[in-house]
Amino acid sequence: MENKEFEILFRKLYPVLCRYAFGLVKDQAIAEDIVQEQFAYLWENDGRLKIISDKAYLFSVVKTNQSITFIAIRTVVHFRHSTPD
Repeated sequence: MENKEFEILFRKLYPVLCRYAFGLVKDQAIAEDIVQEQFAYLWENDGRLKIISDKAYLFSVVKTNQSITFIAIRTVVHFRHSTPD
């Protein structure tokens, strides 16, 4: 993917993906970090990834790879802090 193509993709999908991630994690800063990490991964691994749709790929990884992990960690931390010692 060329620089210009990536820039167009980023400008088009970044705000949408941030809203999507926020809906999952309920934290704006974490949502932005999740999306930025996925764009960075896409950029760094462009030649090695076999992606048919950049948009579908990004929505999928934001949901499964990052957001679910964050939600699971937050749940464990919350559970640990809410149970008596």
